[in-house]
Amino acid sequence: MSLPKPAYPLVGRTRELSELKRMLSNGCRLVTLTATGGSGKSRLALEVTRSLAERFRDGVAFVELAPLEEAGVVPAAVAQELGIAQMPGLPVEQTLADALSERELLVCLDNFEHVLEAAPLVRDLVAAAPCARFLVTSRTPLHLSAEQEYPLAPLPPSDALEFFTLRAQAHNPSFQANAAVEQICRRLDGLPLALELAAARTRLLSPAQILDRLQLALLSGGPQDLPDRHRTLTATIDWSYRTLTKEEQKVFARMSVFSGGCTLDAVEAVCAPDELDAFGGVGSLLDKSLIRRRDDGVLEPRFWMLETLREYAAARL
Repeated sequence: MSLPKPAYPLVGRTRELSELKRMLSNGCRLVTLTATGGSGKSRLALEVTRSLAERFRDGVAFVELAPLEEAGVVPAAVAQELGIAQMPGLPVEQTLADALSERELLVCLDNFEHVLEAAPLVRDLVAAAPCARFLVTSRTPLHLSAEQEYPLAPLPPSDALEFFTLRAQAHNPSFQANAAVEQICRRLDGLPLALELAAARTRLLSPAQILDRLQLALLSGGPQDLPDRHRTLTATIDWSYRTLTKEEQKVFARMSVFSGGCTLDAVEAVCAPDELDAFGGVGSLLDKSLIRRRDDGVLEPRFWMLETLREYAAARL
């Protein structure tokens, strides 16, 4: 089972890499790495998988689900990646369960959010294969009882600056970071996809010019080998936005008025004129990684959006 070759080195994520390796080595049988689109889930998951290759007797596998168009083909895709032949007269799900029942391996299922209907397959494989471990990347958790969710935060400022510089130097080897780049990284919340798309603009623009023009429309033109929904930041957010109900979309838009985060009471206040379900809406937005929660254990929790998401939501008010 061969693993994809990463296009560039992993920047930062030392703590996350260590924690995920520990979880998968010490009894967590299903870990789901969740975050909004463009957060670097796939790159981190690949590094985790590569680094644990010697830990599992029967190896590791990385199953790329992004090209799949429906959940029904997930079992066959997993079987193909694992080199498991279909048994005549048996459903592929049963063939997989039987084949994995005594294997000690790590299976990474990347980009699960658009095939969530295949979550029962993961549930059944976890039950059938006690020595196997499963790492999933998704914008949304699978909501399985065995699942341990691991929310992934954006890159901190120093790592974001290093990442931007690395990607800009892929287009201009002499590129050097300056104060404008630091401001770009802050404006883009340390979101790796946004940083990569902005860095690609250094072929035409100086960092100061990028900063002056920085808006969602500029963040396009990602690598051709990425799925379409990852080639522009707007397309990435669009995909998540379309999974919301009409009422949840309205709650998302209303929350954009809060630039520094807000409490649930504040969300309920801006949703009250139209009698929107703020409680349910906030829960769904959290579930789909469109907002984040800050909780210091003393004051009531606050909810906030990345600035790139807030710009998108504000355009829909």
